[in-house]
Amino acid sequence: MKSAASQRISRVVLPDPVWRYLILFQSWSQLFSWAGVMGASLSLVALVIWLLGDPRLIPETIACGLLGGTWSLLFATKAQFSIRGPATSEKAEIERILTDCLYIEQKPVGQEKRFGQKLPALLRWGDSDVTIVVRSGALVCTGPQLVIRRLRSMLVRSC
Repeated sequence: MKSAASQRISRVVLPDPVWRYLILFQSWSQLFSWAGVMGASLSLVALVIWLLGDPRLIPETIACGLLGGTWSLLFATKAQFSIRGPATSEKAEIERILTDCLYIEQKPVGQEKRFGQKLPALLRWGDSDVTIVVRSGALVCTGPQLVIRRLRSMLVRSC
């Protein structure tokens, strides 16, 4: 039997129009950051293969690396869930979970609390921030799809 608190938690929804999810890059900073990290990583791997292995494997390795690196972009698309009614204890639990996942609270903007990843600037982009805000009497959590889905499931389990 579900607790009353877990029944107030909505399913995860994708708030943006469908076309927004068909574009791999959600911002220019995400594009440049991803391209820089992938370019440097794949160049290093190609160099190691060239020096120690068979150079004929380089094209396949780079193709597989690019394909694998694309998954990080798919999980960074925006998603959200909400909690109906007073959610003071759930809000505290969400903040605790985010802190455990190495998110740090940033400067609030109005009623909105924003949490960003604790990573170097090159590896961090604004699209990966998680926001918590009260709208129409409901607590709304918005952020990257992978993080929001994990956050919701951890919250449901803790209720």
